[in-house]
Amino acid sequence: MRHAAAAGMSEGTDHSRRLEAIGHQEAKRVGVRLAMLGVRPDLIVSSSAIRCRETLDALVPELDDAPLIEFLDSLYNSDSDQLLSQIDEELTNLRAASGDLSDTPPTLMLLAHNPGVSMLAFELASANDADASRLRAGFAPASFAIFEIEDDAECVSRFTARLVVFERTP
Repeated sequence: MRHAAAAGMSEGTDHSRRLEAIGHQEAKRVGVRLAMLGVRPDLIVSSSAIRCRETLDALVPELDDAPLIEFLDSLYNSDSDQLLSQIDEELTNLRAASGDLSDTPPTLMLLAHNPGVSMLAFELASANDADASRLRAGFAPASFAIFEIEDDAECVSRFTARLVVFERTP
């Protein structure tokens, strides 16, 4: 997911940019939509930027279950390769933690920035032309994509991921 609509630069740093009023509304709507879709993240890994924190502040209360949240400085303005590496690491950790105790695979949510998020989603969907074409419009703020990863996949790639849902904010 890409963070919700943020204010432009006025003071401070890019990292400290806050959400606009519309951004809070967008994030809440995404939380409602994820709950309607039955998405229950076991873990959310997020950029430590203020706009990502505020996106989660509005989104998480709408989810059915409160997930663990990890804020990482390394996700701030990461490229798609860095994001994919983080996803692989986090999924490996989640799988190891759950062992054989769970009947369902772990659900990980990533919240970060463009262009990394949109490039990552496009790369993961690129094995299927129809899926890739759905993502060509890019990720407006508060857009999200849901991918299913093959159960036995050792790593996430365009060969092991399948786009299930893509919702782009207008």
